[in-house]
Amino acid sequence: EKTDGILLIFKKEGDFDYQEINLMEELASDITFAIKNINIANKKRRTEELISAIFEGMGEGLALIDRDLNIIMINKRYAEIIGKNKDEILNRKCYEALFDYSSSCILKKEYCSIEEVFHNGKERTKITELNTRKGEVKTLNLKFFPLMRDNRVQYVIEIVTDITELKKLEAQYLHAQKLESLGRFSAGIAHDFNNILTGIVGFATLSLSENDSDKLYSNLNNIINLTNKAALLTKSLLTFSRKTTPVFDYIEMNKFLSEKIKILNRIVGEDIVIEIKTYEKPLLVFADPIQIEQVLMNLTTNSKDAMPKGGNIKIELNQTKIDNNFINFHKYGRPGDYVTLTFSDTGTGIPKEIIDKIFEPFFTTKEVGKGSGLGLSVVYGIIKNHDGFINVYSEEGMGTTFKIYLPLVDKILDTKDKEISPELIKENLKIKALLVDDNSDVRETLKRILESFGIEVLATDNVDNALKVCEKYSLDIVITDIIMPGKNGIDLFLEVRKQNSRIPFIFLSGYPPVLLTDKYGIELENVLVKPITPITLIEKIKKLLNI
Repeated sequence: EKTDGILLIFKKEGDFDYQEINLMEELASDITFAIKNINIANKKRRTEELISAIFEGMGEGLALIDRDLNIIMINKRYAEIIGKNKDEILNRKCYEALFDYSSSCILKKEYCSIEEVFHNGKERTKITELNTRKGEVKTLNLKFFPLMRDNRVQYVIEIVTDITELKKLEAQYLHAQKLESLGRFSAGIAHDFNNILTGIVGFATLSLSENDSDKLYSNLNNIINLTNKAALLTKSLLTFSRKTTPVFDYIEMNKFLSEKIKILNRIVGEDIVIEIKTYEKPLLVFADPIQIEQVLMNLTTNSKDAMPKGGNIKIELNQTKIDNNFINFHKYGRPGDYVTLTFSDTGTGIPKEIIDKIFEPFFTTKEVGKGSGLGLSVVYGIIKNHDGFINVYSEEGMGTTFKIYLPLVDKILDTKDKEISPELIKENLKIKALLVDDNSDVRETLKRILESFGIEVLATDNVDNALKVCEKYSLDIVITDIIMPGKNGIDLFLEVRKQNSRIPFIFLSGYPPVLLTDKYGIELENVLVKPITPITLIEKIKKLLNI
């Protein structure tokens, strides 16, 4: 055995007797035991100091969470990222400390990643936004790892990384890629609009000389249908082109893909045929629909460039279960059920020497000015942010296949569209409304619609006159455009509210509400996006006034 030390004891006269020797052996044993305990304690202290130094020295925030979802240990960086001191975080529920929730995340719309780790023992990743006390909005990458003891997950280690600046840069890349994609199919958009305008002009011209009431009704109904198509086209363009942070929602992929086929066809032209194959059962994912649309558009754009003489694209949906055998064979993945989107083309294929580089930012084989090199890197980033995976298979001259895996969500989804009756039931509402719009055609059209429902309408084209009307008359409701020369509809709303008036407002705009919030810094309620059908406007008025 290793000698821990030497104990020297001297006696002035004579030898040690048997009892004295036994006593000294016991003393030596006690001293050895004490020394070992001191060494163990010192080693434990040094280990704890090392662990603490590593814990505190990490660039990311670290937290240890027990099975009751209490945060029992954090480092300094964690508190800095969250924007709270340690006393406000330690020994509190994770959802209270991080999000100031009063109940578990599992009761919210989203899943509780920590509960999942405790349940299945697998690591999880989540990107979320945090509103700090300073009014900042931070984007955080949360990673959760199981800490096993006795073959059971006893704790979850949470690693928090502030990726706010990274996400801003990624958003700029994504927006640049969107603009590039928009430019590619602008000709197709113009083609569709010209077709719509041709139909509208044709049916309107026929209506001017039509005496048969049934044929006249049919012509007018066709005009309404065509304007609805134009409205959907402009809405999708505005939604797609705006800068935005991811907004996750439940998406049924079969329906989603079927709805996007028209946009994809506009990108490729008539010499490329796109075939889609949906799955026999609903496939639900929790994703940002704008970003998933971006993925489809970028892949379609790449395929188009790889098929200059035309060809075929096939997009197929399926359901796949990833298990350990799958992971061992493919060298990627995480166990679970996934929606698989397989995107194949009959293009030129990708050379073996560059296939490993295609997801790198700014890597491109196209000529200068033909592409930014962001397309596939954006696709890769979007899929990773959705806890998914993407792989590519390609041979030169044999085409390319991308396989995308998105986590399947188990949730009941009502996929039936709400039926809206096309009939306008005219009523005599007997109310007084202020209508404000600088466009005379829109103002006159809306005025006539409102009056046909028994509404007394006071109409004006600017905010200053509208304020005078509000002071002079007792109004039931104000209907105003938002973007106008000089003062806008929001200025009108704020001025009326300063006068302690609670008149209900309906806002009209050609822009979606999110873009208006970005522009004016205020979240508006009761926004109707033009073009507006008469029944939509009347139903909104009745709802606000409880008629």
